[in-house]
Amino acid sequence: MGKHPRILALDLGVKTCGLAISDPDWKISYPLEQFNFKRYDFASLISRIAFWLEQYKISTIVLGYPLTLNGKISPRTKMVENFAYLIKKNLKINVIFQDERFSTKQAQNFLLDLGISFKKRQKIIDKLAAQIILERFLETVNKKQ
Repeated sequence: MGKHPRILALDLGVKTCGLAISDPDWKISYPLEQFNFKRYDFASLISRIAFWLEQYKISTIVLGYPLTLNGKISPRTKMVENFAYLIKKNLKINVIFQDERFSTKQAQNFLLDLGISFKKRQKIIDKLAAQIILERFLETVNKKQ
């Protein structure tokens, strides 16, 4: 067994959320699922996150933080900040923001390189973006150790 509780990463959108999870050693990130919900129905997403919290020993949620290309806050950034508040209020868990710039583009390029069709890409792109967000976070944490 690893030395840490796991970390859950989220790539939040208005109708989908990609989820990824770390291994207990905080070395590897795995795509978990792409959860679809009705536009802005964050209550259903909170319930889904609660499900994963029951399945795994998770200490922290890393939430993709969407800044503009020049590092400024946008309306989407505010949506993510509000969602972080909902997570903390409803699930009582630590939330850390991780810059997510280019994570979806990186995932898209990876899937294109593999020759995955557009239809199939749409079903997995967000969970791969969450995995990339989590990889970035784990790299930062592991450099400090």
